Amino acid sequence: MREIVNGHRRHSAVEWRGIIERYRQSGMGINEFCAQEGVTVSIFELWYRRYRRAEPRPEQFVEVKPPL
Repeated sequence: MREIVNGHRRHSAVEWRGIIERYRQSGMGINEFCAQEGVTVSIFELWYRRYRRAEPRPEQFVEVKPPL
C-alpha cells in the first residue's frame, strides 16, 4: 500500500520506473502526462533526471564479459 503524505500518494522507485516508461511511450508532453497520471510535474522531473543519470550513455564504456 502506498504511503500518503500531505494528501499525495508516494510512489516507490519501481513504480516511478513504470511511470517514466509510460511517459516515454505516450508521446505526450510532461504537463499533460502528469495530469493524466495524477503526479506533480516537479516530482516527475526529479525522478526522470534520476533515471536519466543512471542510464548508460553512448560515450560511456560498458564492460562486456565473454560467455563462459
